[in-house]
Amino acid sequence: MKRILPLLAVVAISYFVTSVPAMASSSFPAVGQGNAYAALATLKTGGPTKVLAGPIAPANLACNVITSSKTNNAASINFGAALSTGTATDTVSSMHSSSGASMQSTSTVQGVSALGGLITATTVEAVANSVASSTGASSNGTGSMFVNLVVAGVPISGTPAPNTTIALPGIGSVVLNEQTLENDASTTSIDVNLIHIRVTKSNALGLQIGTNIIVAHAQSRLTVSASPTGVDADAYGLFVELHTDDDDAGTGRYAPATINCTAGYDRDRVASISSPIGTTGVVVDTADGKVTVSGGSAEGISDIENARFLGGLIVAGTIKSFAQAQLTTSGSRSGSTTLTDAKIAGIALSLHPNPNTRVNIANLGYAILNEQSGSMNGTSATEQVNAIHVFVTEANSFHLPINSSIIIGHSHAEVSAF
Repeated sequence: MKRILPLLAVVAISYFVTSVPAMASSSFPAVGQGNAYAALATLKTGGPTKVLAGPIAPANLACNVITSSKTNNAASINFGAALSTGTATDTVSSMHSSSGASMQSTSTVQGVSALGGLITATTVEAVANSVASSTGASSNGTGSMFVNLVVAGVPISGTPAPNTTIALPGIGSVVLNEQTLENDASTTSIDVNLIHIRVTKSNALGLQIGTNIIVAHAQSRLTVSASPTGVDADAYGLFVELHTDDDDAGTGRYAPATINCTAGYDRDRVASISSPIGTTGVVVDTADGKVTVSGGSAEGISDIENARFLGGLIVAGTIKSFAQAQLTTSGSRSGSTTLTDAKIAGIALSLHPNPNTRVNIANLGYAILNEQSGSMNGTSATEQVNAIHVFVTEANSFHLPINSSIIIGHSHAEVSAF
């Protein structure tokens, strides 16, 4: 049996309407996201999904609030007998004005031959469109098309209806013009895969069961905000960054919570952390962001119980960091650290240490307690807090390389206008 996995990519070189309040702004309050790629092969066998090859020629726009465009190209694609193509072009473009916003993603792939010629096409093109204005928002796959599509020897004229599934004997199945719409009160999005092959049977091509092959992917998304404001927040319990002469390595980030660009809430809780530099009890990290007609606010919180690091050099009953940012008619930012029953090298620490308090640690380096940084102006406010930040500056018995660092209890919040 001929084997072709692991795949090696060889690359030369539903509709909805929701009421949206009109905003007095130079830019309509919508945040866009779009991506496109020519091909991707993955493997799912019950555990985490493994990427076998790709994405090829990806183009992306994320947290987009201005008119812009990105394009990527590939001269050819070769996944062995699984897939070969000619040229591929992927483009994502956005438009923002005072009255509305749009996002379009396009993936065009020429000369497609998949599964040893079982599926062929002269051209496949995936198109994802999202638009928003004061009267509503919608997404569609208009413009997606096939040219000279043949599946298992059967010519298919035109473009099949969304989510047309065809069985592939001895392989599994293929979904043509696969479309997934997701809409809620504030968001419209669509994902389009022109060809999505699922391998569910043992086969002569040597493709492992659980393999998925996507050709021509496009995704567009618009989130309508109450005001032209973006919010970001994140928090985590522990991060260790090790610096060596050859490379940098890290441990963590443990229990991360994150929101990005649009309003939302994320929370991560772990019963304990067991890391090479120490342990904790319960860790709860929270990221929260809100947007209203008057502006936005964001918070990051990290809460750690029963911390014991570096063989008891650093201990605490609880460690908590808090970061907050707000932007309405004016901006504000604040941060704090709370340490209960905390000690470094046996020396008791203040319950509420002043910002950026330095504590020297013999035969290791130093720690900054309640490490705070941030900025604020008329269009943004940001705050970052690390409850304890250890800097390694000396040779030590813990075998931590010089210039390594340990962050315990990180929180961050940011609000920006557009």
